[in-house]
Amino acid sequence: MSKSPKESGIVVENSDGSTFLVPPQLDALRLAEPGVYTLRSSNERVKNPAYEMIWTIEDADSDSPTWHPVFERPTVNHPSSAPS
Repeated sequence: MSKSPKESGIVVENSDGSTFLVPPQLDALRLAEPGVYTLRSSNERVKNPAYEMIWTIEDADSDSPTWHPVFERPTVNHPSSAPS
């Protein structure tokens, strides 16, 4: 997907409707295991997402941040301990 010729990537939509782009590196995208995930940036809890991607971003506040995919699986709270 692309937003403009200058910006390309995978468009991710937040629960508030805002969107952002992540690099189009499909090998960083994987099916998520069932459970509750906490988004580090907002502390929002997401129950049973379809997919997951984890990135380390260097110089996030600069005009050209560097994105590095993280391939290790996150720790997940399984549905039995998830909030209703």
